[in-house]
Amino acid sequence: MKTKKELAKSYAEMRFWVLPLEHLGKKPITPNGYKDATRGQEKIEHYWDIQPDSNIGISCEPSGIIGIDFIRNRRKYKFTST
Repeated sequence: MKTKKELAKSYAEMRFWVLPLEHLGKKPITPNGYKDATRGQEKIEHYWDIQPDSNIGISCEPSGIIGIDFIRNRRKYKFTST
């Protein structure tokens, strides 16, 4: 099984801009949030050496993708997109 760092590096090789997110969360842990997304292998190494359990985020716009997030609660569904 690949580590999160290896997965982040693989995504960057596929031309996705990645950034570390809080462990088990969606919030970026870098000083400038999504603006710190990178495809640089050295930067990815640095991010995941510091926080190896960080989730992997993909910055949608520079990666050329659309993100859709459905959040379900008891009364309604909330739709968000980026």
